[in-house]
Amino acid sequence: MTQGFVPPPYPYDRLDKFKPLANKFEGGLVDLSIGTPCDAPTPEVIVALSTSNSERGYPPSIGSDAFRKAAQDWMQRKFEISLPTSQIAACIGSKEFVATTPQYMKLRTPNRDTVLFPAVSYPTYEMGAILAGCRPVAVP
Repeated sequence: MTQGFVPPPYPYDRLDKFKPLANKFEGGLVDLSIGTPCDAPTPEVIVALSTSNSERGYPPSIGSDAFRKAAQDWMQRKFEISLPTSQIAACIGSKEFVATTPQYMKLRTPNRDTVLFPAVSYPTYEMGAILAGCRPVAVP
């Protein structure tokens, strides 16, 4: 049986051995590695979300017409770029965008296989390039 893709170790996993040491100090570990929310929302936010009825369900994956129109207007104002709304889409988060952009670029231009990304960045930049079959290059 052929082994499938095995991703490189997640960089933050190597910090696991230091967590018990950090927890020995007053205040313990302050984990800023992932960016996952760990604090409960304020009571006002809970009330607002539970009574608005607008948070039910998911928006269309391409983004609503209003969202795409607002993005189109913003790009025109900010960058003087004119795009039809059919060329604008939403993503569920910047991490997903960063991870999938190399794949879409590789599909568009298969002969280009190098992805430059900031040397100081989340692992997603490099992983997106690897998953797309590209050569990741960290740039200082």
